Amino acid sequence: MIIEDMDRSVGEGDPGKMLCVACEEAANSVCNGCKHAWYCSRDCQVADWPLHKKVCKDFAGAGSDDNRPSPEHRRILFFPVHSTKPETKWVVYNEAADDLFGLLGLKHPDLDLFETEVRKMGLRAEMSRIPLHLKPVLANRRVDHGLVVVTYTPNDPHHGAMEEPKLVNQSINGLTKPGYWRPLPGPVVLLADARRSGASGPPKIIDIIPRDLHTFARFFNSNECVCVTDVAHYRGEVISGLRINDLKNELIVAMGVKAMIDSVSVPLCASPGFTDYPIALAFHLGLRWYIRPGMLVGRQGSYTLWGDGNLRYLAYTVHIKETQVAEEKKREEPRATDEHEAMCKYGPFAGSVLILHGSGNPVDRYHVLAFNAYYDTTYIKKATPSKEGFQKFWAGYKKELGGPVSSVPSPYKWEKADIKDKLGLFDPDAVMKLVSGQFYNIWLAMMKHVNCFSTQTWTSQ
Repeated sequence: MIIEDMDRSVGEGDPGKMLCVACEEAANSVCNGCKHAWYCSRDCQVADWPLHKKVCKDFAGAGSDDNRPSPEHRRILFFPVHSTKPETKWVVYNEAADDLFGLLGLKHPDLDLFETEVRKMGLRAEMSRIPLHLKPVLANRRVDHGLVVVTYTPNDPHHGAMEEPKLVNQSINGLTKPGYWRPLPGPVVLLADARRSGASGPPKIIDIIPRDLHTFARFFNSNECVCVTDVAHYRGEVISGLRINDLKNELIVAMGVKAMIDSVSVPLCASPGFTDYPIALAFHLGLRWYIRPGMLVGRQGSYTLWGDGNLRYLAYTVHIKETQVAEEKKREEPRATDEHEAMCKYGPFAGSVLILHGSGNPVDRYHVLAFNAYYDTTYIKKATPSKEGFQKFWAGYKKELGGPVSSVPSPYKWEKADIKDKLGLFDPDAVMKLVSGQFYNIWLAMMKHVNCFSTQTWTSQ
């Protein structure tokens, strides 16, 4: 629990005043704006500014110590649904309450609007209190108090409301780049709890400080992210990715995503419950490309071909399973062998996907654009796609576009024997052989789906 994080910090001083907001070094200067955020260097202050600027004026104004309404009031951070910035609020904590108003005596127009929207959906909001356990994701973060996240979400057993665009918490979404974190529905409160190890009873609420916001954001960046905002502070290995977004998806729009294609940094391992799928048509061309769901929520159907057709070639994925055989002479039960078979189908992708190279090196946007254009061309000409054909097509594609593409390396830059894969459960060469062995059937199946879309080369993207 969070108590372990607090116990680690005993005797290390007051993290609010003695340690830098952004790191674990001793602080030597304070923010001139609010006089609450302490830093060890100009570099750390600049690095923290995208976060701190969202609360600096609040800490200097209504949330300053001089504006405490009474000795019983404590400062909390309130994350409204319909605003892009969190707000400091003075509250008196009531442990026995079962809603945000009763818990904190908090009145806010955003709460009223949220509850109205939830009632229109035939639901009601339920409150949960979640202590943050920092040790697994922020092992070296020094704290002298716990952090408790209070959520207020729709009681929806089927999770449909959890994906409702109008309920996305915009102030938490605004702490990072659009679409980088899991969208949260409903208002959220961040509390500081100073109970010590072994203490029982209600929380001992103390004032939130700017360092707590940085800790909260770091926790989300490590625990609830699709793409990594702060690579320097991320807990694990990070690789390069290319994100493709469905700009007609309402949840993507609600999170403020504007770019159809952008380069991102992503965790090496997909989030629990999600998979990196080999892209069948890429592996056929000798490209070790994988596709990963780019949203941690969303109505993930049995397959997804976005309305614009942009995934018509990329989303056809390889699913490999072991074959079971029995030796009839010995009449043994079926047992696993080293033989495998591949089943190809459209993957369950909604809203956003990540295109990854097995080695973790970047896939360039123009590689993907050329990939789609090449398969469009072979489809129109009724030709047979091949590695040699794509290499020749890339040379012509690069020459034709010139300009921004002239410095882009070959898509096969990372396809060398000494560049090993970090992704995937199976040897990529074996996957390529399985795909090539079934490619005639794969391509026939693809043609049925491609017929649903007008061909497009993406050269204008």
